Amino acid sequence: MGVMLFCGGHSRALAEPQAGTEAGVSASSSSSDAQTAESKGGFLSSLKQAFWQHFDREVVRGHFDVGSPPNAHRFYCLVDPKTGKRETNGVGGQPVLRPDGTTGIKGGSVSFNSCAEAEQKGTLVTAGYVVSGSDSGERTPAPPAQRSSGAAAGGASVTGSEQSERRSAASGHYMFAWAGDVAQVGNDFLAVIDADPGSASYGRLLTTVVTDQKTMQVHHTEYTMPESGLLFANDHLAGRTFIFDVRDPLQPRVVTSFTDLAGYSHPHSYLRLPNGHVLASFQHMHHEGHAISTGSWGGLVEIDDQGHVVRAASSADPEFPEALLMPYSLVVLPDLDRVLVTNSSMHGRDAHGHTYQVWRLSDLKLLKTAYFDTGGRRYGQIDPEEPRRGPDGSVFVQTYACGLERVTDLSSDNPQSQLVYTFPGAQCGVPTIVGATWRRRQGKEPVEPRPQRRPERR
Repeated sequence: MGVMLFCGGHSRALAEPQAGTEAGVSASSSSSDAQTAESKGGFLSSLKQAFWQHFDREVVRGHFDVGSPPNAHRFYCLVDPKTGKRETNGVGGQPVLRPDGTTGIKGGSVSFNSCAEAEQKGTLVTAGYVVSGSDSGERTPAPPAQRSSGAAAGGASVTGSEQSERRSAASGHYMFAWAGDVAQVGNDFLAVIDADPGSASYGRLLTTVVTDQKTMQVHHTEYTMPESGLLFANDHLAGRTFIFDVRDPLQPRVVTSFTDLAGYSHPHSYLRLPNGHVLASFQHMHHEGHAISTGSWGGLVEIDDQGHVVRAASSADPEFPEALLMPYSLVVLPDLDRVLVTNSSMHGRDAHGHTYQVWRLSDLKLLKTAYFDTGGRRYGQIDPEEPRRGPDGSVFVQTYACGLERVTDLSSDNPQSQLVYTFPGAQCGVPTIVGATWRRRQGKEPVEPRPQRRPERR
């Protein structure tokens, strides 16, 4: 299994309602003209639909089953009764009868199975579904899904040809994409993509799980898949973290979510500790009455997989009263009983960051705050972000100004930093170390002259 952070825009690509369709549309099958106007389904249509899915206002107009017992799964085709617009792809989930006689979906996940294809094949069942809400409307219950007694309602969103692969899901290869809507209209969601080059569905969307959080700024997940299969991911501006259970990649679910913990808000990065807990960097102290908390320091919080606080500590240092000490990211060094934390703000209105902090892991005590080396040029050290441990045991830190800092002597009372290189360009991003090679995203804007305030980070 793998994990990927994905932030991107979208455009809505749903089929328009057929001519003459009113708000109260019929639940019967559409004409052949409407069928050809519908998308055939697939990765892109599923991804776009997941951005815009409104389970609270859409109703079921029909269902179809994929596969054969005991591996049959039911998908529902949805329509907006006010506009008549039909969703392209079927969704898995639990049908819920509403007071007005219509049927909604609870815990829905978008598949890449096309409703139009189901209609063309004659497998779409519309009997029993009321589409135009009416308190007095009669309703014939829809037949139950054909599934084994042990199958969960609203099974995984996979095609019939892939049902035989379900039992070997744990041994497959999957990519998890944490996605959101840059227009801030749709909700955050986690997408599961087949990452097995030998699979017939390689590169295709397998399923999604949609959260109840309207996108503000989809940001970090854990960088590597945790052994527990419980993945942390955040919407940073919302100050909210979700914990996803992805142990069954084809049926991911939200375990819980949290906002402020232990008096700190807006977590940014998550690193696993040897005990399996997460150590998270929180950018701010919590301030009542502020949508986005302010202040020049935050803290570190150890969290278990249920979202409970284990311990916490402040990044404030009385010896650096004027410095910006907002924890951005961190690297855990268990063999040295150390944690190195970088300090930078996610918000353009704040001052630039210039410091790193060394903590003792065993008791989460702040040992030292220090400025990064300027290298004599006085800009390559600005806004330190992601630290990575190198093969020689030292820690390399990427900066937003495209500098590369190397920190050594971390077990001593006097750790040292050196600006070893400044890459051309600006707005450099998340790096990784492959063997002895440092790789990172590079922006295109010139470094000098630097603006007084950086843009909001994405």
